[in-house]
Amino acid sequence: MAKGSCFVCSSRVMEEGLLLSHLKRKHIRSGIEKCCFIKISSTDNPKDYWLYIDMPLDSRLAELDEFLRQIWLECCGHMSSFYVGNTEVGKKRFISEFNVGESLRYEYDFGLTTELKIDFISQSYRQPYESPVRLLGRNEPKLYSCTCCGADAVYVCSECFWDQENPFYCEDCAKEDALHAEFMLLIANSPRMGICAYGGRLDKWDVSAKRHAI
Repeated sequence: MAKGSCFVCSSRVMEEGLLLSHLKRKHIRSGIEKCCFIKISSTDNPKDYWLYIDMPLDSRLAELDEFLRQIWLECCGHMSSFYVGNTEVGKKRFISEFNVGESLRYEYDFGLTTELKIDFISQSYRQPYESPVRLLGRNEPKLYSCTCCGADAVYVCSECFWDQENPFYCEDCAKEDALHAEFMLLIANSPRMGICAYGGRLDKWDVSAKRHAI
């Protein structure tokens, strides 16, 4: 299970359960703005990719959609939707319309789909914040080794991603592999890593992200 970091006080690195307790104890209990404390996780890899956020009750799903695109998903402007069960939920819906204990399903890209689970954990409070979505905690990025030489990997091959056990490459080996050069994408702290054209370039929250170019 991936460890995580607190983005409010920069506490690093702790198990997810300890981070959750830390957030509940220190960061979602005071303030004048009533919010919902929310967990977002990858449906396919929930132990590796997860986020904790809060949002004011008068904010909308459209604002959550925009945040998810920036931190985890946006590659080519694909469509996305929220669902309760199999029923689509409009993005104009307010956060206040969902109850604590309820969950939503979210899909980005209806071809190479990335699916997320959104859990409304509890009511919370915060001081006024510049953005509707405040990132509270996040999993630490996974580390990968180059399939060729074992060095720290920087790229993932989107062609090898589907049928090769280790589709990751370091800077030097990525440059030498002319056959797959056009398929190399930056490794990203995201459940969409290696899919379509995703490279995490909008993810301003991933302070450890490496920005390279072949």
